[in-house]
Amino acid sequence: MLKFLTAIAIIAQNSHFIKILCCDAEILSPDAEILSVLEEIPAIDAGIFTAHDEILLRLGKISTQDTEIVENNKKLAEITR
Repeated sequence: MLKFLTAIAIIAQNSHFIKILCCDAEILSPDAEILSVLEEIPAIDAGIFTAHDEILLRLGKISTQDTEIVENNKKLAEITR
């Protein structure tokens, strides 16, 4: 299983700062490739989005959305509220 399925990206509403919250120790320090991908993903109005699917798709790690990724997104979104 890919190790960064549990990543969630939060963009602060009033800045361009990107913070990666990780539940997996292997991605506590996201690399430049992931950060550059995140910079291209538009934030939704609330200023928070779960970016697992988009990160994986843009990095070529998966070709379609995985149901487990979607479920992880929902769980992590609940945690950050």
